[in-house]
Amino acid sequence: MDEATYNLIYRSLNELSDIPELQKQFSIPENTLLAILTQKKVRKTKSIFHRIDREEIKKRWDSGESILSISNSLDFSPVLTASMLLNLTKREFRKMLEKPEEIKDERLRREIKEALENDFVYSPAAHRDQIAKAKIGEDVVRKWLLAKGIIFVAEKESRNKKTPDFLLSEPIGLEGRKIYWIDSKAAFGDEIEHRRCIKKQFSHYLETFGSGMVVYWYGFVDSIAAIEPRIAVKDFKFFGAKNEL
Repeated sequence: MDEATYNLIYRSLNELSDIPELQKQFSIPENTLLAILTQKKVRKTKSIFHRIDREEIKKRWDSGESILSISNSLDFSPVLTASMLLNLTKREFRKMLEKPEEIKDERLRREIKEALENDFVYSPAAHRDQIAKAKIGEDVVRKWLLAKGIIFVAEKESRNKKTPDFLLSEPIGLEGRKIYWIDSKAAFGDEIEHRRCIKKQFSHYLETFGSGMVVYWYGFVDSIAAIEPRIAVKDFKFFGAKNEL
């Protein structure tokens, strides 16, 4: 995706209701737009998390305003808003989210269910969905490697905690570079995401194993390929796969 198109989409994409029109306008898959929106929501959440006045939102809730109404006014996650309001341990809160029907207080039970239904980023269901999507992507890469007879060590099989999803026993040639590793990301690759991954993971892989490849399953902004020339950037099309995550 060219940078200008991406910037226009990113600015226009703020809620789930924006997806159908943008999908029609740009002929971009719904799941790609959802991935971009999710990343935008996560970034917004991180930027305002520590600025939210917990005492103020507790007063609003005690006065009768719902969790969803408060979160909407803050443009903040309903689930995280609930976590700020309730004086619970992480374990207690997770249990509440997993089994909201067991909440005894009628108002809290209703509002927690409402928060879960309206949070496509931080709810347990959203977390499970992201894990499932990541597994699908990794399975596609694994089958591709096996079909080509390429020997590899998967991250789960490695004793080294800082290992890419697939560490190749022998490098493969790709576009003038040798590929020693492949990492699969169930995400959209824009500059912020790519630089974050380089800092958090890829720089270590480059130093330890050599050049490699990252797969952004929902696509990427074309310009990020130049950020780190030792990393090949691909999406689902490289593997002849459908954009089905």
